[in-house]
Amino acid sequence: MLWVDDWAIVAAHLFSIAFSVCNIMSVKHGFGNHTWEVPKPERIQALKCK
Repeated sequence: MLWVDDWAIVAAHLFSIAFSVCNIMSVKHGFGNHTWEVPKPERIQALKCK
């Protein structure tokens, strides 16, 4: 049987996965690089991921 703390762990894990996916998508579209090295369409897409 799952108790409240178990459900909290499950919820935290799901949020952690979502956060990781957003970070991976941001890096794919240029986050972590200097602004002038990233083409404008990629900058716009990266900002939409955040």
